[in-house]
Amino acid sequence: MQPKRLPIKDFKKLKSLVLNSLAETFGDTSRFCVPKWREDKTDFGDLDVLCGVGKEEVEKLIRLVTILSGHKPHINGHTISVPIDGFQCDFILVAKDEYDVAYRYFSYEAGNFMGVIAKRMGLKYGHDGLFIKLPISYFVKQKVDVSETIPVLLTRNPVVIFNVLGFDLIKFISGFANHNEFGEWICNSKFFDPSFFQYENLNHINRTRNKKRPLFKWFVDYCKDKPRKDEPTSFNKLIKIAEHTPSIYERILAIKSEMEAQYALKSKYNGKLVSEWTGLSGIELGVFMATIKAANPKWDSVIRSTPNENIKEIVQTIYGIYSR
Repeated sequence: MQPKRLPIKDFKKLKSLVLNSLAETFGDTSRFCVPKWREDKTDFGDLDVLCGVGKEEVEKLIRLVTILSGHKPHINGHTISVPIDGFQCDFILVAKDEYDVAYRYFSYEAGNFMGVIAKRMGLKYGHDGLFIKLPISYFVKQKVDVSETIPVLLTRNPVVIFNVLGFDLIKFISGFANHNEFGEWICNSKFFDPSFFQYENLNHINRTRNKKRPLFKWFVDYCKDKPRKDEPTSFNKLIKIAEHTPSIYERILAIKSEMEAQYALKSKYNGKLVSEWTGLSGIELGVFMATIKAANPKWDSVIRSTPNENIKEIVQTIYGIYSR
């Protein structure tokens, strides 16, 4: 069965109902909004509502959406989903300092397209901000999986985000009358390249998702013969900018310190070593290590403060008691 779609007149009524209910319940209209849409849009497949609520208010929000819907909501990460009169409504939880960037990310579905450019630059653009994806080898000296990355927040300032990714923020704020106007805005961005958006150049997850998105499917065909623009800012240059920006470099150093501590811990205590010391393997090994940690909440601190030569003896003593 096809998901229910609402004509714009009914969509606006539902939007007003939901936002008014949120305002009455929380006594505040500034923390709730529905992202913008193009002027030519005539019907909708769902209603996204950004909710700037704290952790202590989530239960209150769940009670409200349950009353509005008459159904138990489905919770997936930061999204609370319910059908209201058979129409899909997603209440997206957004932290206070992420609210502004999230509003722009979801409006016009622009974040999905800007994210393609960001990925080509070694960045990640999401509703929580713009991040640079640094390889783990950047943080630790140990031998690691070179393909694994750690995202480091660059900024949540929309002005900076649009500038870094090469998009016209003024035009974005003024809005888009139709598909073509929106498509031209993307094609006119500083680092646009039609090949970036072709399905064969997307990873499996994005390829699968975007094939289901009507606007993206339309854009793939629309942009294929458009001229490419400048080469995106190089990843190495972005790293240098990050390293010379005090607030960003502080975050890098904090992650570096945390990662070094994690790898130092793993070098002293890991599954391979515990297997050698106890003879356990597979599920039995996992259960034993989980049991130790559950019984000793400060186990990591014990390992860090214990000389390497004594850890084996401690683990074997615990195993002797455990296996009786």
